[in-house]
This record gives sequence, structure tokens and C-alpha cells, in this order.
Amino acid sequence: MKKIVYTTVLISFLFLIINPFTYAGVMDVEKEDGYFIITNVDSIPTIDVPNVVLDNITGDLNILGGYNKVILLQRIRLLTLSEAKAQELVGKYKAVVDKKGSTIKITGRDNIRKVSISYILKLPKVSNIKVKAAGSDVSLIMLDGEIDVNTSGGDIESEKIGGEIFLRTSGGDIYVKDSFGDVELSTSGGDIEIENIDGDISSHTSGGDIICRKANGYVRASTSGGDIKFRYCMGKRIEARTSGGDIKIDGRLKSATLRTSGGDIYVDTVNNYGEIIASGGDIIVNYSSGDLYLHTSGGDIQVKNSEGSIDAMTSGGDVEVSKLPDKDSSIKSGKITTSGGNIVFRIKPNSKATIKAEVKVRKRYRDDCGIISDFPINLSVESSGDYVVKRGTVLLNGGGNIIELKTTGGDIIIEEF
Repeated sequence: MKKIVYTTVLISFLFLIINPFTYAGVMDVEKEDGYFIITNVDSIPTIDVPNVVLDNITGDLNILGGYNKVILLQRIRLLTLSEAKAQELVGKYKAVVDKKGSTIKITGRDNIRKVSISYILKLPKVSNIKVKAAGSDVSLIMLDGEIDVNTSGGDIESEKIGGEIFLRTSGGDIYVKDSFGDVELSTSGGDIEIENIDGDISSHTSGGDIICRKANGYVRASTSGGDIKFRYCMGKRIEARTSGGDIKIDGRLKSATLRTSGGDIYVDTVNNYGEIIASGGDIIVNYSSGDLYLHTSGGDIQVKNSEGSIDAMTSGGDVEVSKLPDKDSSIKSGKITTSGGNIVFRIKPNSKATIKAEVKVRKRYRDDCGIISDFPINLSVESSGDYVVKRGTVLLNGGGNIIELKTTGGDIIIEEF
């Protein structure tokens, strides 16, 4: 995704002596490749915090904070026979500026197919902005007010925004960086990229990816067809949902609810609680100090290091879990189930735990599946209809919290970790 482009417009000396108490337009005329390019400037003094409303904007729009008044530059490119005619047409095509109290309304014109217009809006850092654009790219930088942007087909980019942000586009990408308020983002077909946000985040795209780097608040992310990637999002909580892509979480997070209907889920570290559900993909958790609920309908589950309680279930894959003890050698309880795969459970030899393993297998395959343990185990076998049920119990260091391991049609392996 492209980053914010700082646009520089060369303004003639005439622009520098605009009367600061008026906002009558001033024009500069250039000619380029047969086209007349007219830059129209409106300078609008402000006393209170300005509320700027832009409506029916059809060209690209750059909004820059940090100025002591509102300045609108409209760059109009049109094809006509003479400079006089070009200046005459500007009045027909340029946006109309109207000021009432602290509200400044900028309204674009209809029927401007024969011309190309782009806008630069300069205004005080503390300003409230509302934009309604048609097919335009919009960029904003260095503002502290509330930002509300809606464009029907372009990209939206913002950087260094201190207030709340509401950004919506029907077909473009959204990029937000260095913002300190809450952020709400929505696009019907593009990607969303977020970086360094202090407030809460709500983001949705119907067909693109969501990438979030460094977020300190509550993060909600959903996409109907793309991937979701988080890195260093150590805020309050993460909720992520995708209908067809992968979810990848790098770095530590406090708690998370992650769901995908068709992809894999990878999580680096969960500190408090994790609810992770995949309809057909794999689930991998590198480390968890909190409780985990893991469910996949057809994939494998792997938890490399777990300190909290664990409830892991897959309908058709393998499960591999390595359990870490607390300082007093006790471990949190757990339940691990698979309907058609193997279970590998690893535990430190100094742990205090009661491990109950159960393998259910059809009688004709009774010798194909079993329970294997690195620790002393009490085994039993019984018949149940067409099945044989093999059970084993490990009382490690006198026993402790219960770990249940159950599989239908697979092996259970209990290993020293």
C-alpha cells in the first residue's frame, strides 16, 4: 500500500499577500501538454476550532494540519482554447466554499467529467473534519480533532491523528499510522493496514487482508476472504475473524478470540485467555501462560508450551501439547480430544499430575492403536460393542490435577518433556 504523499504546490507571489480577513479565491494559471492548469486558493480565517465539511468531492484530497487558518487549494486541469476561457470555466468547476460560524462547508460540483481536480486542504491541527467523496483518494496528517471520511472507491491514508477516526471506502485500501484515539475502519474490497495505535480499533474488509502492527487497545478485525496478521499488539484484547484466510499473531497478547472458517491460525504468545476456533485448518500456539480453548473441525493442533489450563479438540487431526508446571510443580487441568488422529502429550518429570488416557478403536484394528508412556502407567482393556477401549492412568509424583487424553482410532503417546 502506498504511504502518504506530501504534495507541494508552487504558489505565485500573489498568493502570499492574500488578505487574511477574506476568503475570496485567487488563481494561478499554468499550461502543460496542451492543458491549462489553474490553482485556485481560498484562505479562510478561523477563531474557534473549525468544523470542516467536504461534500461531493471527486478528486484526490490531501488534508494537512498545523496551520493557523484554513486554506483550500484546488488544482483544476482542463482542455480549452485560451487562458481566458480556462479562467472562465474555473468558476463552473471549482468547489464552493461557505462559512457559517465555526463550520466551513466545501461542496464539489456535479458534471465535471471533462476536467481533473485535486485538492489540498490546510487547516489548524485541532480541527474536526467530515468528508464525503466519490472515487477519490484521501490522505490526512497531523490533526487532533474527530475525523470522518467516506469515499466510494479510493484509498484512505492517515498519520499522526490525535482524535477519533472513522474511515470508510467501498473499494480501496486503508492505511492508518501513529494515531492516539479510537479507530473505526471499513472497506468493501481492499486491504487494511494499521500501525502504532493507542486507542481501540474496529476494522472490517469484505475481501482483503488486515495487517496490524503495534496496537495498545481493544482490537476487532474481520474479513470475509483475506488473511489477518498482528504483530506486537499487546493491548486489552484481540478479536479476529476471517471466513477464508489465515490468522497469524506475532508477539505477546493479553487475551484473544480468533476464528477462521477456512485457514490456519498461528499464535506466538497468549498471557491470559485464548479462544481459537478453525473450521478446517491447523492451530499452532507457541506459548500460553493463560487458559486455552482450541477447536478445529479437520486440522491439527500444536501447543508448544502451555502453563494454563487447556481444552483442545479436533475432529480429524493430530494433537501435540507440551505442558509446563507451576513453581510448586503442579499443573493446570486439561482435556485433549481427537476423533481420528494421534495425541502426543509432553510433561516435565517433576510435575504433579494425574493423566488419564483413553483409546477407542474398532475390534479388527485393536492392535493398530494403543497407549505409550515414558512414565509408569496402569493399563486396562475392555470391549464395548464393536469397539475396544484401552485406558491408562499415570500418577506422576503422587498425582495432581487431571489431564484427560481421548482419541478414536489413533495412538496416545505420553512423553517426558
